[in-house]
Amino acid sequence: SSSCTNIYRAPSRLFVTGGMVLSSEEGTTQGCPLSMAMYALSVVPLINKCQSVLPKDDLPRAVQVWYADDAAAGGSLKSLRKFWDTLVQYGPAYGYFPKPSKTFLVVKLECHATASEVFEGTGVQLTEDGEDFAHKARQRHLGAAVGSPAYVAAYLDERVA
Repeated sequence: SSSCTNIYRAPSRLFVTGGMVLSSEEGTTQGCPLSMAMYALSVVPLINKCQSVLPKDDLPRAVQVWYADDAAAGGSLKSLRKFWDTLVQYGPAYGYFPKPSKTFLVVKLECHATASEVFEGTGVQLTEDGEDFAHKARQRHLGAAVGSPAYVAAYLDERVA
């Protein structure tokens, strides 16, 4: 169509702070009005795969939430481990590359030991309250604090004060 011709005729020019210009020449280019929709459609089979492999007898089953290329899930530790393993196994075939070093499992204090066992060897980071002292970071999902009530309250006080 003429829209695709106009969008992809030449590489997109991405302007970077400091006056640099990058040329986006592969895949759906940044700035393309179709790129988000195309990505969303391409990741649907991975989302369906993750849902189909979850144990039906393990309640609560993991519930997935996706926004662009950010995946999140909540549920039992067994379901979450199955969800993670499926992302790692099948994700790359769909252009999704999970990074354990950037993945945090927020668990209740009383579940930390069990979560450590369930996620042993994955590289997934564990936290009980939302604070990641090793990386001096705080856990947020799309800007919302995730963790203990005390952590969430402190995070909000810091932002609203």
